[in-house]
Amino acid sequence: MSNLQQEITNIAADVMSVDAAVRKRAEKAVEEYERSIDQHSGFVTSLLQVAGSNTPASSYASIQLKNTVKKCWDEKSAEHVILPDEKELIRQNIIGVTLTAPQTVQANLSEAVALIARTDFPGVWSYAMNHVVATLTENCSVAEKRAALSIGHSLLVKYRQSSLDNSALDVLVSVYAVLSVPLISVMEFLLTVTEAPGNPEALMACKGLESAVECVRDISSMDLGDDFINALGRVANIFMRIFKLHGETFNTCQSELFELKGSVTSCVTHFLTSFDEDFEEYTSAFLQEALLMISENVDNEEAKDLIVKGIGLLCSACIGTGRKFFEDDALLNSLKDRIIVPCLIITDELIEAYTYEPDTYIVHDIEGSDQHTRRRAISDLIRALLTYVPTHSRPLFSNLANQLFETSTNDWRAKDAAIFLASNLCLHGAQSDSQRGVTKGQLDSLIPLDSFLKNIILTEITTNVSDSSPFLIKADCLRVLTAFRNFLDQATFSRLIELFPGFLSCSDEVVRTYTSNALYRFLKGPGSIITEEMVSPSAGALLAALCKGLVEDTKQNFYFMQCLMQICTSVPHCVEPYIGDVVVSLNAMLETAARNPSNPKYGLFLFETISLCISKFPAHASSVEQTIWANLVFVLANDVAEYVPFALQIMSQLLSAYPTSRTEPPAAYLDLLGPLTEIEFYSQTTGAIPGAACLLVTFIERYPAFLLAHPGGLTQKLLNIFLNLIQFKQYDHDGLSILTAMVVHYPRDAMDQYITAAFQFLLRRLESKKTPKFVRIFIIFLSITLVVRGVPDTVARVNAIQPGLFLMIFERIWLADMNKIRGDLERKTCVVAMTNLLTESEDLQSNVNLWAHSVFSCLKVIHTAAEKDDHAGPAPATSVAPLPQEVSSSVFCPLSGAVHRPVDVCEQITDPNYYFKTKMNLFLNDNGSRFLPALRSTLSPEHLSMVYNGN
Repeated sequence: MSNLQQEITNIAADVMSVDAAVRKRAEKAVEEYERSIDQHSGFVTSLLQVAGSNTPASSYASIQLKNTVKKCWDEKSAEHVILPDEKELIRQNIIGVTLTAPQTVQANLSEAVALIARTDFPGVWSYAMNHVVATLTENCSVAEKRAALSIGHSLLVKYRQSSLDNSALDVLVSVYAVLSVPLISVMEFLLTVTEAPGNPEALMACKGLESAVECVRDISSMDLGDDFINALGRVANIFMRIFKLHGETFNTCQSELFELKGSVTSCVTHFLTSFDEDFEEYTSAFLQEALLMISENVDNEEAKDLIVKGIGLLCSACIGTGRKFFEDDALLNSLKDRIIVPCLIITDELIEAYTYEPDTYIVHDIEGSDQHTRRRAISDLIRALLTYVPTHSRPLFSNLANQLFETSTNDWRAKDAAIFLASNLCLHGAQSDSQRGVTKGQLDSLIPLDSFLKNIILTEITTNVSDSSPFLIKADCLRVLTAFRNFLDQATFSRLIELFPGFLSCSDEVVRTYTSNALYRFLKGPGSIITEEMVSPSAGALLAALCKGLVEDTKQNFYFMQCLMQICTSVPHCVEPYIGDVVVSLNAMLETAARNPSNPKYGLFLFETISLCISKFPAHASSVEQTIWANLVFVLANDVAEYVPFALQIMSQLLSAYPTSRTEPPAAYLDLLGPLTEIEFYSQTTGAIPGAACLLVTFIERYPAFLLAHPGGLTQKLLNIFLNLIQFKQYDHDGLSILTAMVVHYPRDAMDQYITAAFQFLLRRLESKKTPKFVRIFIIFLSITLVVRGVPDTVARVNAIQPGLFLMIFERIWLADMNKIRGDLERKTCVVAMTNLLTESEDLQSNVNLWAHSVFSCLKVIHTAAEKDDHAGPAPATSVAPLPQEVSSSVFCPLSGAVHRPVDVCEQITDPNYYFKTKMNLFLNDNGSRFLPALRSTLSPEHLSMVYNGN
């Protein structure tokens, strides 16, 4: 075993240590290997060798290999890329290692194969499929054939994406030519093994069949022509035999059989969608078998995934030629009784979750994770039947809803099912969406919405909790009201807002959460009709209930926090009388959360609410600072990684709130400058880099003279941070934001000694790691520099690096990508800079054709929308990002109140088109004889009139 392999083995042991310090040291060691992966080879190949060694470290090594490949393989997105020679070694050996590895290791290595195949197959890895085919055709064990089929699926799964071109079709055709015969043969062989009573290899063969079915699905992602259609009969026969699989072998391990049948069901669904007429002769038999399979297992929780996929198969059949299968009233009634009603009735598992695991129920019900549930699948089937078999299905479902409501008096489960069904029937069978809300165009007259809301939902929501109307029914009603909020009038909203403090304080966690979500949705969005006058009478009670619930809740309920945030955003005047109490509560929440940051969304909304208390109520910024400062310092001092980026942004916002008359930062902020300007901070806490850059930019904007005169050499330290950050694709915009702030806010002569060197480093980065994002922010920086420092100075400093360099950059980078700049202010700055260049730069004017082409490019920026990048990349720090639906602790989330808005360096120019045309006319009136001929040959008469008013 090599030294590196031994090191990996030691790391594998350390990451499982009970000692947090040992685990952290092991994680740091892996990070160091990954940082140097583009300079030294051996780490990835050693991971593969350890993964295949069948030792206790194998599992860890396979997982780390998969993660490293994910981070460091694709040169388009990776910061550090595995060296080409090491990549080739991995490609040559990973399939062989995977074939003989234990199953747990095989699963991780197969994922790594799929990641590599995204960029390299077939391309430089065209020989990969040969290994698979050889294993399938040779006299190998069932286990090896299963592993080969799993690898084949990993190589081909990328072809399931919808946006495929002719080159992808060519690949699939060539793969089908070499794989189809051995694939179908091995499926028949494995099926025989699986069907044999008491065969000890039956389970392994079952798993191999599942991978084989997935390969069939992969290959058939595009139309392969007659060869594939001719093989459909043989494939259909295999699939039907799998549907009929039973036997003693699977009595104690049904999950494997259910997974296999689920894969077949998904593949048959794909055939119905993609090869409708060609598959028609087999459709009826598969639908009959699917109905039997679903009805036999409808109450089996272990078969939940299979049931959902089976219902999906029925949905697909409704769309195509299979719809005639459902034009039978007797069959539809049987379908209703045996499948639809059982799937509509809430399960014991969900009731148990509601009672004992409310978080699980909430995630399932309103966070959209019900995409793969029986209820959601039945909702899709109802919609498909209403759409494609309306004559037979509409009266059926209307009667079913009425029957459920009639029995709901004594059966709250029936009431729950009736509310779910009726809310869907109001939408032509679609499931109501409480996040986006329902619009008028979605409504269906099958169930009158007004009477449903008035007679059922609003009646239930206002009655007391009872055996026939438990809290779960109240939660149902809140979900429906949230979904149909666009159809509620102001009187209804006012009545609900009066009820909400009581709901927010009740003993039921789901109802409390749904209430906060409902209020958040009611207030959010441009279409909200809720006014501050409507909220004001209940504002104190609402805020008290929310704050009390948040302070006392140990689960960090982000719905409550999100609701409080939205109240501060939408109705700030209702909050202002209680702002002191709100901030004290927020501080208590921060104190608890900082010591246990377990919910990323909660943390985001907590800091966003604190940020709003500063931006919406600037007069209270000082009291906010006094209240929360100790906890912000705690976050930084204890390196609470999840919250450090937020704390730095809040500090930046608080620093900005100080009077502009101050000449130096407050003492508490001075203590931050030392660690923030040390390079080591940016290598040790990379997640905090955007927040740290945000705070440094605030220091530069507010106290440039202080920084310049500081005896600790802070200006040079700031430039060192800029030089360090622009090396990284992920943080280059943070580094450039620091330099931009210095160019704008430092005295011009103070930057004279630094600006040429700064351009040298920027151009070096352009040469080594040119990305669309970096090109954009470089053009914006160059435009700002041209406006702030003037054309002659900027051009001269770039040309000091290399004679004629400015025009080279201008032609190859600026003109090529100028119209990809996004943002009105950024585009205005570019237009002003370009106008100044056209009229002031002797270098540019010396090349008349380039000058005329530049005029046309400037017109494009003024009069057309921004062009799309090949790859947009991360947004610059100056943009205001919306709150993400999903928040990860590893993703930087800018707080809306703390984001630095772009500085308008040409604030006096309000109309860039007027500025351009006016200045160009003045220039051409003096220099027309030289430039007008080139303009006339480059521009159309219409475009010329946009530049020049003369003749």
